[in-house]
Amino acid sequence: MGNSILEQIKKRKFIIIFTLIYVIVSVGIVKFVINDAFLYKQTVVKVTSQKKIGSYKQKSQNQKSEKYYTQRIKGIVQNGDLKGKKVKLVNDYSKSRVKTDKYVKGDYVFASVSKDDNTPGTVNGMKRDYIVCIIVLIFMYCMIMVSRTKGLLFIISSAVNISILYGALELYSRGTDILMLSYLMVIAFTCITLACISGINRATIISIISVLSVVTLTGIIYKIVLMYTDAPDYIMMEYVTGPNDLEKLFFAEILMGCLGAVMDIAVSVSETSCALIKQNANLALSDFKASMKALGQDVMGTMINIMFYSYFCSSVPMVIIQMKNKYKMNYIFRFDLPFELTRFLTGSISIVLTIPVTAFVAWIILYYRNKHKNSSTITVQNKELQTEDIGSEE
Repeated sequence: MGNSILEQIKKRKFIIIFTLIYVIVSVGIVKFVINDAFLYKQTVVKVTSQKKIGSYKQKSQNQKSEKYYTQRIKGIVQNGDLKGKKVKLVNDYSKSRVKTDKYVKGDYVFASVSKDDNTPGTVNGMKRDYIVCIIVLIFMYCMIMVSRTKGLLFIISSAVNISILYGALELYSRGTDILMLSYLMVIAFTCITLACISGINRATIISIISVLSVVTLTGIIYKIVLMYTDAPDYIMMEYVTGPNDLEKLFFAEILMGCLGAVMDIAVSVSETSCALIKQNANLALSDFKASMKALGQDVMGTMINIMFYSYFCSSVPMVIIQMKNKYKMNYIFRFDLPFELTRFLTGSISIVLTIPVTAFVAWIILYYRNKHKNSSTITVQNKELQTEDIGSEE
């Protein structure tokens, strides 16, 4: 009883000390990010005051008018040759603020500053890196508190994966083929994430083989379907600025989307398979199939719903804006939603494939390993019995 109380006190002390150190370090990091304007080539201005100086109405394509406001901003340049200089900026923002922002005292903004004091500059956007930094730090703290070592390993694997993604984007900007980069990233992300989270063991090996197999099968199915159907209008993809490798880019999206959907289920199925066969080395194939079927029924529907919400809910704001601007529903379904529908269907197919593929790989690896182990044990026991018989005869 006394030992358990001491252990609880030690744990609480550790949590309190860790939290204090984490808060102090986090405050230092946030302070640095707030004042990291020297890292940017674009001019950063800290808003010291703002005043609304006028308003006007502007008509949109559907002939509906919206009210706009003009604000005069005073600020201090934080970087570059003009660092420390007081400047004036002008910013227009709409009442709805869909595409524009209203800036207040204390905000950091990117601006185009005129060297002429009589000519006000313009605001290009808000500097939000410190906001992102705060959210990331809170997320990391919650992960460590909830999952402890696994949470820390997840953060490390995420940092490594982000570095790989950044490097791949740099290579793509220099002309490297996007599909080759995608294949390499799928392999790297799978191996690094699963090894960090689950450790290096048989379940991890089964998960890696299963994930890579399912992503490959899903990609093959997508390509076969594409051969016998009309390709989507890739020019209507989000954020497209020119017809450059659009088909390859979308296929890369398909692969990455499948990877995210498959990994979690593969880990669950492989760990369950290992536990089942470890408990009963002579487990019948029919019983193993029944267990995997029950597991699949538990996780498959939930994961497919998650895929639906992830893809279609992200397009809801754009659909609403298009409907408000008198776009017809047949146009929306024809040019915008096909991409979300394709991502959803391929992701759902990959989820359905993951369960039988992972179960098959687990059965092959674990069952035959146990069978070989049992046969080796029997052989050793027979040799020991023969040795004992010979000794007794002598």
